[in-house]
Amino acid sequence: MRRGGQARSSIPAKRSAADAQEDAWVADEDRFVLKQAKKKAIIRARAGRADPIDLLAVTLRALDATKNGYDSDDDDQELPAVDPEAVFEGLDDIQLDELDKGIDTYLALEQSRSNRDFWNVCAVLSVDKSPWLLTDHA
Repeated sequence: MRRGGQARSSIPAKRSAADAQEDAWVADEDRFVLKQAKKKAIIRARAGRADPIDLLAVTLRALDATKNGYDSDDDDQELPAVDPEAVFEGLDDIQLDELDKGIDTYLALEQSRSNRDFWNVCAVLSVDKSPWLLTDHA
């Protein structure tokens, strides 16, 4: 009890616990979504119908020593190996825009620092390959 006989409110404590529980739930959901995105990329790459973002995700799998977010039963030998910079070559504006969105999605979900670094480099490569940089916008 506080001075004056008033009971201390437990609402902030309950709200704080609920916020922490919600934060944990969102983090778990993000990990699940990331794992599913990586799994879909592997499936599409194995089937020969990978999008550019899939090729980057598969390349990251080969580079990621921890295999963070990938299933242990995924075999690297069946996956195509690509030069990440080559993924950006020959893409039109629409394809680059889709690739940018995919990169942004991985950046939003990825927790591993080295994996985030990979996606940041991909974002820079995407800007570098963007056709609007090659034209005069003055």
